[in-house]
Amino acid sequence: MKHLDSRSRLRVTCRWRWTRRSRLAFLILLLPVPVWAQGLTCRALPGGAALPVLGQAEAWPALADELFLGRDVRAGLLSDGSAVVIDRAKSELIRVDRKTGRIATLARKGQGPGEIGAILGLVVTAGDTIAVVDLANRRLTRLNPQGGIVSLAPYLPAGLPVYLGATGRDVIEVSRSLPQRGKAEPLSMAIRLLGPESTTVLRTVELRDPASEPGLFSPTGFAALLDASHLVLASGVVPDVSVASLRASADSVIHLDLGAPERLTREIAAHVLSDALPQIPKESRPGMIATMLASVPMATFYPMFSRLFVSSSGHLWVQRTYPAASAANEPGAPATLSMDNFGGYLWQQFGHTGVASAECRAPTDWRVLGLGRGWILFARDDATNTQLFTWRPR
Repeated sequence: MKHLDSRSRLRVTCRWRWTRRSRLAFLILLLPVPVWAQGLTCRALPGGAALPVLGQAEAWPALADELFLGRDVRAGLLSDGSAVVIDRAKSELIRVDRKTGRIATLARKGQGPGEIGAILGLVVTAGDTIAVVDLANRRLTRLNPQGGIVSLAPYLPAGLPVYLGATGRDVIEVSRSLPQRGKAEPLSMAIRLLGPESTTVLRTVELRDPASEPGLFSPTGFAALLDASHLVLASGVVPDVSVASLRASADSVIHLDLGAPERLTREIAAHVLSDALPQIPKESRPGMIATMLASVPMATFYPMFSRLFVSSSGHLWVQRTYPAASAANEPGAPATLSMDNFGGYLWQQFGHTGVASAECRAPTDWRVLGLGRGWILFARDDATNTQLFTWRPR
């Protein structure tokens, strides 16, 4: 039996007795199958608690306007649940209304006040103020939900920005150092407060990381806001997580039980590059990838995770990259790597001891648009439009 959705045409050629019950059954048959029914699947790991609500992602209503986004997107959520989204390829800021599905343009590409250029990221602060870090124009632009200018401030990067978060009305930025290739240097993370008029360095933290070796991937750093006064900092390869106070020097370290790192193989690299080159015809990719990898040493560790996320209850969620130990032991489990989704579809929940207590797997055609404390915004593209999902795990 073929799947029927609300756009399908159905011709009934059989005899049908139109009773009240049969009419109801017919209407139910024509309803679209809820997309979330084929969404996140979760399970408790040994020693973990029950999972009453972890796996349900709330599907947004069908959008009233077309929304086709590129692969490099930043997003935030307003207090009414609506999303603000920047497609970095277009340098355009839009608002997607949570209830009506209408799309409004808040800022366009340009150099003037209220216009934006090459975007590093955005964050929604208290009062639904949208803070946009604009690298091209070297400024931090704050807008209201209608696109009006709240304030403009100069912005100069300090290293490679890896995280933007909000504590009240303040914007917190975390930047990582760029170690020299081949040198075993600690990873330095600078925590800065981006104010409406000036930028203040709150502190710097050094994280342990292996040498930056030549190869397809290099070590990196990640961060997430734990609460109003603490950040979770981590390197991408070594499974150590540091909880750093924003305005103090004392840190605590959590050793995440992610298993032993795996070295990158040419098979994995070819898989990742194939996903990363959708513009190249499939029949041309193998030869091009083989040429690219012929001169690339396979000496780099593949990162063990690619995103950190803190739920509303304070649990740490990690987006795993290949290989995940639990997936490797499951026959037929899909690979948990994708350049489109920054590394994987498997999310693991960790407690304060660093032991994983639960895991959830997202469908392979879902990609992350943005995440903040307590939520992740997913998108799923089809032939006609984009479907949005909001996931709020405990």
